[in-house]
Amino acid sequence: MVFSDKNNIFNNKAAILLAAMSYQTYPFFLEGKLILPKGFKLRYTIRAFANVEDPTELVFGFIAESQDQIIIAFRGYAAYPADLLASYDIFQVPYPYAKNGGKTSRGFTCLYQSTRNNLIRQLNNFLHQKSCLLPDTTTEELWQR
Repeated sequence: MVFSDKNNIFNNKAAILLAAMSYQTYPFFLEGKLILPKGFKLRYTIRAFANVEDPTELVFGFIAESQDQIIIAFRGYAAYPADLLASYDIFQVPYPYAKNGGKTSRGFTCLYQSTRNNLIRQLNNFLHQKSCLLPDTTTEELWQR
């Protein structure tokens, strides 16, 4: 499936696929249920530690793979109280993983830091000349190095 045009702009099919994948992170977290499009399989469950004061490991997304694509999907805040504490930790800190990356909330940065090394290790295990799609705008920032 071709996901973008010559200007690297996503087409409608790609947008719908990525929206569906992003949505699926919530039932996957809340109920342990994941419905993937035909041809995709779950390759990795993304887990991160929420609540800096009392770290609790929670499901934050997944990596799905088809024959020629990899999709990385992260959910937003959805668990009380752990996610709520992270979402309220809005003190801005420098984003350490991208040159001139600006600032992110400390809560988000802590969540991402708790999963980043495992996530990259897993991706490196199966990146084989496939296109890698990131289903939300915050996710795009995560992979800049």
